Amino acid sequence: MNERSRGDADRVPRVCVFAPEFLPDGGGELHVHAGGQGFWIARMARILGARVHLCGGFGGETGAILHDLMIREGLVVRAVRIQGSNGAYIGDRRRGTRTAVADIAPAALRRHEAGADTVVVSRAHAPALVLSAGSLPEVVPPPLHAADPAGAGDSMTAGIAVGLARGLDLDAALELGAAAGSVNAMRDGVATRQRHVVARLASKVVIRTVTESALR
Repeated sequence: MNERSRGDADRVPRVCVFAPEFLPDGGGELHVHAGGQGFWIARMARILGARVHLCGGFGGETGAILHDLMIREGLVVRAVRIQGSNGAYIGDRRRGTRTAVADIAPAALRRHEAGADTVVVSRAHAPALVLSAGSLPEVVPPPLHAADPAGAGDSMTAGIAVGLARGLDLDAALELGAAAGSVNAMRDGVATRQRHVVARLASKVVIRTVTESALR
């Protein structure tokens, strides 16, 4: 074997694969997005203008996909590698409603819980309750049609966190949070990109003393 043929043999071969079956045909679309409370909170906080660092455990194939999707959303991801896999949920919405196809629970993680000075409890369609400094007000969002309430509580948490980070007082932060949750529920998909709508709705949120009937 001469020097030229030996050099050709040592080269890494290049292969081009033409895959026409991947071309769009106008049919249904598979949409993949990250999920989970931590991500929904982080995404809404990012939409509201905050610089967000998301810290979490990532493992398995689902963890690799989640990590990439979160970076695409503009988040600073601080990943902790875990041996297990992140959870996954597959839903079919081609007929207008969400139908569960598969739901895989994530690997169990140990959690540490500590006390809090202020506690906010979201209650789906009912006003959120706030326990702070011995008082118990409720946060009433403006009346809106809810298309999909999934993730509304997480968006509310993000709005409150961003408000406090901006230096707003608790009531103003609660108003921002309630508005963020409402906008999320108005649209299909969590943490909807409607920052200007959130700011407008915040002025329409009412914080009032909770009534006895609201606790039943």
